[in-house]
Amino acid sequence: MDLREPRDHGFFRLRPECFGGTKKDNPGRLLQVYFERLPGPVETDIPSNHSNFRCRKQSVINAFFELHELKDGDGVMLEWIGEYELRVFPNRRRSRSDWRR
Repeated sequence: MDLREPRDHGFFRLRPECFGGTKKDNPGRLLQVYFERLPGPVETDIPSNHSNFRCRKQSVINAFFELHELKDGDGVMLEWIGEYELRVFPNRRRSRSDWRR
């Protein structure tokens, strides 16, 4: 799912102003992202060369996946908790492979 596309039937959509350039020196509007069970929020924009959710701080995403023992294909949920605040948590009920059935 391309998160830059308009919301359709409840699909999640990131705000366009949060997409920055491909390099850190041309940032978009910063989001505060709270990863479940990790300390504090991470401030990041979304690099514009990615159409899916990708935080510039890859080490935080790696720590989140390791902490929750997530693997390729496991689902995560994104929830708006403020105008520019997101919560990221594992979706224990469904993985990507479940959607194909």
